[in-house]
Parts: sequence; C-alpha cells; structure tokens
Amino acid sequence: MYWCKKLYYGRLAGLQQKMLLKTLKRRRWLPGLYVISLSDKDGELLEMYDTAQFVQPPFKDKLKSMRVAGIALGRNEAYELVRTIVDDAYRLTGNLDLAKYLN
Repeated sequence: MYWCKKLYYGRLAGLQQKMLLKTLKRRRWLPGLYVISLSDKDGELLEMYDTAQFVQPPFKDKLKSMRVAGIALGRNEAYELVRTIVDDAYRLTGNLDLAKYLN
C-alpha cells in the first residue's frame, strides 16, 4: 500500500489515527475499518473497501498497488469521507484530478 500525502481521516478514525495506521501498516485488518483508495479504473475516482476483505486471496495483488487516500470507521463515515475528499478537491483545484490533489 502507498499512502497519499494528504491522507484523510473520518471523524472517529481521526481520534485513533496512530493506532489505525500501525494496524494497517502491519497488514492486520479490522472489520468495520474502511480504506478509501484512488481508483485505477477509467471513469472512477475512488474505491472504498472494508479491510476485512483484504484477507481474501484476490486482494493480495491489489494491496501492492493500492494508493490510500482515506481511512474511516464504519460505512457511513466512509461515505462522508468520500464526499469530503471529492468536494475539497473540486473546491480547491476546480477539477476532479484527485491523484494530483492528494499527492
């Protein structure tokens, strides 16, 4: 996993950011912990994953190239964080080039 320079945290995740980063860097996954990453697919901006999915074999290759833009606790907080990232990028740059905005 790669970490964007402007890493976003949800409200609850921000309170525990050091512990959550350690957990993710050690590749230990917590159910209910969501990672928002930049999408590699055309026409998509961000992807949202519950870290419990990361223990499944198809995700091992994906983790090597994943660029993490945000961390949230719970699905609702993850949706709010996606909206915040997109809103901030558009408001500050005038476009939706999230890779350029976050790095």
